[in-house]
Amino acid sequence: MGLATRFPEPGKLLYRMCGTSEYMSPEMVCRKGYSYMTDIWSFGVFVYELLTCSTPFQAGDGEPQGNAHVVERLRNHTKITFPPDVTVEKAAKELVFGLLTRAEDKRLGAKDPPGNYQSIKSQAWFTDMNWKALARGLHTPSIFPRFAPETMIPCKGKLPWMDDAE
Repeated sequence: MGLATRFPEPGKLLYRMCGTSEYMSPEMVCRKGYSYMTDIWSFGVFVYELLTCSTPFQAGDGEPQGNAHVVERLRNHTKITFPPDVTVEKAAKELVFGLLTRAEDKRLGAKDPPGNYQSIKSQAWFTDMNWKALARGLHTPSIFPRFAPETMIPCKGKLPWMDDAE
């Protein structure tokens, strides 16, 4: 189940902890107050995870597990690194480094008006993206996941958001 909060008027900050620890921004974890730029950070974590199948602050082998340890790694991080066994193209790395810049005011998208994100959209990794087609739901994905329905494990019981009218 997700957790969301509405941002107050521009210039005001939020202070409550909200979200999954591995996706929280440094400003949220350090309780300095945060703005919509925390979502840009979370997007960077998401892109990193798409590229590597792990999050940048996930515990490695032999490291302590759990939310408190993730938060501690987040508080103390100085540089984003990629796993040595994963090949990530330069344009993708540049995007991730820009999105996961610790200082909010230097983070990719910080200079854009809220909701515009032109500096993110113009990154080399998105060169082939037709943003207008995407907004209209007409963009054709370049990757089509393959799965076998018979291998999927069904949920046991009803989920909280399911209708009783089924």
